[in-house]
Amino acid sequence: MQDTYGIFTTDGEIVSGSLTDEYAVSLAEMLDESTASLYLSTRNGALLMGTAVNVQKKGRRPDTVIYLEKSGYDAYLSHIDLSYVQDFYARVRRTLEQNDYEVRNLASDDNFFDERNMRLTSKMSDIGTADYAIGRLLLGKNVLAVSDNLSKSVDFAVLVAGKLRTYLATGFTIVVAKRTFRDTDLMIVDKVSGGYQINLATEIVTGGYISDIYRHIGVFAQKPDVMQSFSGREPLNRIAERVVTEFERTQNISPMGRRQFAEFMASERIRESYSAPAPRAFSSESYSESSRRQDTKFDKAGYNSKWVITDSDRDKVMREYEEHMEKKHKGRMKIIAVVAVLLVLCAAIIGFVLLNHGPVAPVVQNEPENNPIIPPPDETRADTKNYRIFASSVSVNTSNVPAGYTPFGSQYDIYLREEGTPQSINLTQTTNTDALGSQVGTLTLMRLEGANTEMDPWSVFAPADKIEPYEVWVTVPYSGTYRLFYMKAVEPAPQNSPVPTDNDA
Repeated sequence: MQDTYGIFTTDGEIVSGSLTDEYAVSLAEMLDESTASLYLSTRNGALLMGTAVNVQKKGRRPDTVIYLEKSGYDAYLSHIDLSYVQDFYARVRRTLEQNDYEVRNLASDDNFFDERNMRLTSKMSDIGTADYAIGRLLLGKNVLAVSDNLSKSVDFAVLVAGKLRTYLATGFTIVVAKRTFRDTDLMIVDKVSGGYQINLATEIVTGGYISDIYRHIGVFAQKPDVMQSFSGREPLNRIAERVVTEFERTQNISPMGRRQFAEFMASERIRESYSAPAPRAFSSESYSESSRRQDTKFDKAGYNSKWVITDSDRDKVMREYEEHMEKKHKGRMKIIAVVAVLLVLCAAIIGFVLLNHGPVAPVVQNEPENNPIIPPPDETRADTKNYRIFASSVSVNTSNVPAGYTPFGSQYDIYLREEGTPQSINLTQTTNTDALGSQVGTLTLMRLEGANTEMDPWSVFAPADKIEPYEVWVTVPYSGTYRLFYMKAVEPAPQNSPVPTDNDA
């Protein structure tokens, strides 16, 4: 429940509510200019949420209003998840309707509010993009993502906010909008002319090995013991320094990995951010460079009074209504046509199968409950309350393994009960890791980027957390196919020496 809220016109005039601070007026104007669908900020001890909504009052032109609400977020910090944001949009709609507005849509998306009411969400197949964003944000780097799907944009913003959890207290701003918004940590827009880090349509992250390191740090920062060590509202530069220090101290990074990490720290200028100004104030200066409005008073009676309707106005409203209905009609006809074609195709396929092969008995497969991975009979299985592991000894085609690495032990199909929550997992080995000798320090967990172990590449995921003679501990944030690899020592090149001959013998 919001502590205070405010409804503003596109000119920054206050229509309703008690949120009348000067920064709120400036922020409302900025949200209108960028056509913001979601604004979420936790700066300066407050949770501030907002959105621009297309509305219409009876007998008046369609218009846009900006809704803002502010809460003391200490009580809500651990609950900023998809359900919490769904309830926020429900409050937006309810409050606007109580102020005699008919809610039309959000950012011209006619289905968005209905999807929120039905609790529909857009599933993202690779939540590693969110872990990458966490790593960048905690190291003081902004993140710019592009997406032409409003629901997916909002869901991604909420996913990142939920993963930040206790770190939110330091103060972050997350915005979903049509156009870029100033002074934002995570910005998700329809399209952008310059560069960006994440494409949500393809769920691709740019940056090569640098993006992998950001993702590893994001996963590491979400470990329960790491998050518990951060309490209160620590400055972001202090958080970045502590996360990097603990990551280097506790992670068993190979020599090659340490060289890459050193290059990453230098190229991204991470340590320079340690001395950056720590506090990020939550004030009007955070939102606009233009001069501030000194007078926020308005004629409430004049604004809510009946608008004088002319014939031109009636014609314009009627045209807009007809265009809106025609658009909906065409959309429905397209859906009906697609369904009809699919039904005809299905009928044709069924008829062909029955005509040529007769009735086909359905194949029934017994799958483990809540687990899409079906183990072959020779696999061993570990089952806990947090994850399931299916391990099997399979050969690895080394042509799709990073150069210099050799497989060790079994292949593991790991299924997490709570996707996206890092789990510390003990991989029991049938081979003594002491047999690796000095190479045991290079033992690294890799993830199969696909389903074919012969063709799809293995990517370096993370170094092992802890290594014992017959046990290896690793941290896994999401389900997939994994295997341990070690870096084979490079033998020194032979010295130039005379070739032995029969005479020498």
